[in-house]
Amino acid sequence: AEQEATTTAAEEEATTTAAEQEATTTAAEQEATTTAAEQEAATTAAEQEATATAAEQEATTTAAEEEATTTAAEQEAATTAAEQEATATAAEQEATTTAAEEEATTTAAEQEATTTAAEQEATTTAAEQE
Repeated sequence: AEQEATTTAAEEEATTTAAEQEATTTAAEQEATTTAAEQEAATTAAEQEATATAAEQEATTTAAEEEATTTAAEQEAATTAAEQEATATAAEQEATTTAAEEEATTTAAEQEATTTAAEQEATTTAAEQE
């Protein structure tokens, strides 16, 4: 009877120990699963952050390129306007110079005609006096 009791107690102890080991193993597996899930979540968050950062840098770069393009177009337009203004000014100066030259030519012709008429008048007067 004592041996039976001892055997039963030993079997119960072994059963309890096995159950405790099973519980410990299960807890360790759950901890490992939880840790893996947390690491996966952390990795996913880091990847999303990296993706967001890359998208922001792309947007910033695109905006800078658009700004540079706009600035270049504005400078080109300003240069073109300045060139057109310079061309118009040169054309106006040319027209003014031409008009002045024509005026001078006309004045010289009128003076020549006046001089010729005066000489003819003097010649006529001399002939009459003669």
